[in-house]
Amino acid sequence: MLKDLRKLTIADDPPIPDLQTPGNIAYSQNQPGTTWARTVWFSHCDVCLFIDMALQAPLYISGTYFAMSNNHRLWVDLDDAKRDFGFVPHDAAEKL
Repeated sequence: MLKDLRKLTIADDPPIPDLQTPGNIAYSQNQPGTTWARTVWFSHCDVCLFIDMALQAPLYISGTYFAMSNNHRLWVDLDDAKRDFGFVPHDAAEKL
């Protein structure tokens, strides 16, 4: 019965169209926009750096951290991430 169910739901279904959500666009382009999103842009390089540093942090450190690239009008506080595991972003929206 399971085999028949898969055939019914997959065999003749049309392909799923691409969904253009802000997350998909940001991930695929890795470019800061021209709007307010430039203030909270997070480059792929900085994301990888943040995750790497968070995984290397001692186990007793925990919290909720904001992390973004080093953008000119950044309004998110990065001090906790800097203090707890030394995260200093390298990229900035203005450099591109």
